[in-house]
Amino acid sequence: MLLWLIIAGSVGLLGVGVCLWWWVPKHQMRSVTAADPKARADIEDNFRKTVGQALGGAFVLLGAGLAYYGTLQTLQGNEDQARRSQREAHDLLISNQVSKGFEQFGSDNVRVRLGGIYALEGVMNTSEQYHQPVLEALSAFVRDGTRDATGDGPPVADVQAALTVIGRRAAIGTGWPDLTNAHIPKANLIEADLSGAGLDGADLNGAYLAKANMAGAFLDHANRRRPALSRPEGRRAEARQSEQCLPGGR
Repeated sequence: MLLWLIIAGSVGLLGVGVCLWWWVPKHQMRSVTAADPKARADIEDNFRKTVGQALGGAFVLLGAGLAYYGTLQTLQGNEDQARRSQREAHDLLISNQVSKGFEQFGSDNVRVRLGGIYALEGVMNTSEQYHQPVLEALSAFVRDGTRDATGDGPPVADVQAALTVIGRRAAIGTGWPDLTNAHIPKANLIEADLSGAGLDGADLNGAYLAKANMAGAFLDHANRRRPALSRPEGRRAEARQSEQCLPGGR
């Protein structure tokens, strides 16, 4: 549409230019007093050359402006195409990372599962599209991986890794972890972001919760006996005595 408007405007300007080239010298000749027809024709011809040169300069400037505009449009189109290509490449990379991460996540080898967990962390913290699905998958892994656990020992390595990744997730999504009925006594949740988390029925007996953010967490029927504020290796926490109890549920 814009191209057709430019073409129509150019044709219109050309028509105006031709009219000016023809009529302006005629109008100027009205003030010329020369009686000789040849002299009048020469004068009119000079007028017409002057007008033609002025119009030619104007059209050159117009052509340069149109060329500049066309160049800008081409550059803008190239930039847009480059951004689209970059975005598509990024989306493809993220998609491949998600597929590879979930493939490793389901492995029977604990080391491979750990690699999958940390690969998914990179996706969760950089992609709004995959933030919630990865968070849900990690939460389900913790719930399912501890469903039949009965001891008081800390979580196994891959479950602890999933908890660590959940606890340090980037704030780019609106979801929250669902750790309902998770059996995670003595879990290392120091400085973990568990705000709004579903912890109903969870076993947090002896969990390390120094500086953990549990604002708005759901803690109905959760086992909150003996939460630990010190680090697992035994270093004393600098928390006040009043912080040695978990906040109540909503």
